[in-house]
Amino acid sequence: MQHRFLNIDGIRTEVLESEGTGDPIFVFHGNSGAANSFQTLLDSRLGQRHRVVAVSFMGHGESATADDPAESYTIKALGDFAAQVVASYGCARYWLVGQSLGGHALIESIDSFKGALGLILVSAPPISLSTLFQAFRPDPSHGCLFKGDLADEEIDLLVSCFTEQASAQMRTTLTDNIRRTDARFRPALGGSLAQGALLDEVQLLEASPIPVAMLGGALDKFVNPDYYRSLPAQRLWKAQPIIFDGCGHMLHMEAPEAFERVVAEFVA
Repeated sequence: MQHRFLNIDGIRTEVLESEGTGDPIFVFHGNSGAANSFQTLLDSRLGQRHRVVAVSFMGHGESATADDPAESYTIKALGDFAAQVVASYGCARYWLVGQSLGGHALIESIDSFKGALGLILVSAPPISLSTLFQAFRPDPSHGCLFKGDLADEEIDLLVSCFTEQASAQMRTTLTDNIRRTDARFRPALGGSLAQGALLDEVQLLEASPIPVAMLGGALDKFVNPDYYRSLPAQRLWKAQPIIFDGCGHMLHMEAPEAFERVVAEFVA
């Protein structure tokens, strides 16, 4: 695996790349995560065949922070940032994977990914301002998801909300990633949503020709599992969302082998 940094519009951007040489698979994490949350996928057999590129958004992991949080820490701005990262590789063909916030960001900038062969949404069903209350459960983090500086007990709460079954190593990774996230990120993101900075993602997906796979955790504490069943299924791979039993919001970390199998099958 290679750990390196890109210069994306003046932002020092952390990327982790697997050893594979096949068409790249770009993966983007969620709120207060980082590229290292996809470590198992990078080290997998799929990562040995394909060039898996895990990216840390600005303000996350070892990437630099944004100069203007209000402008840069919105879903659409993150999607545009992801498009710049992908474009910097100059690849004609590639796949996209977005977990939680990363998935929503990819949807909102989906027209920018002209070479995408497919999109995998992980714990990121398409939403709109009119469906927010249908899509999400009452906030189990009691506001921590959009709070700036977090006390230790608040970080522990957020970690427990992210996953239903966390090993000690997984809990350490999640905790460290939350601590490293720019404290301005969460409130800026929450503020943008409060101001209505959210596109109609359902409409965007329906209009896009890119094949889409949708993955969710049956025990996700943020996403309402009934919402998946309310979405149009005709555009989805296998004509239905794929639900991982026993998993929460971080199913790619909770069930890494099953996650790799699904991604490999979709790519194949």
